[in-house]
Amino acid sequence: MLDTLEISDFEPYLNQTIYLSFGDLVRFPTTLVQVRKVVNHSPLTRDPFAIVVRSEQKTQYYEQTTFTLEHPDKGNLDVFFVPVGFDGEGVLYEAIFS
Repeated sequence: MLDTLEISDFEPYLNQTIYLSFGDLVRFPTTLVQVRKVVNHSPLTRDPFAIVVRSEQKTQYYEQTTFTLEHPDKGNLDVFFVPVGFDGEGVLYEAIFS
């Protein structure tokens, strides 16, 4: 399923809440704050893209791991996210789809 996702699957949800979870005990809201194309020079069948979500965490964060992203239309997707920093409002996590 991940290999069929396109940037257009995320653009309508910009600035909306998307939940991430892992394991049975951790589920938290994030805001989709960025959807962008990624420059790549390989002959891929789709244009690579990245999404960035912001959690409400202020000082602590989760290590890079595979989270279950609860997509409003596509259902639950196992996506690898990396924490990329704090922006004053929370922790930013990025996932790249190539």
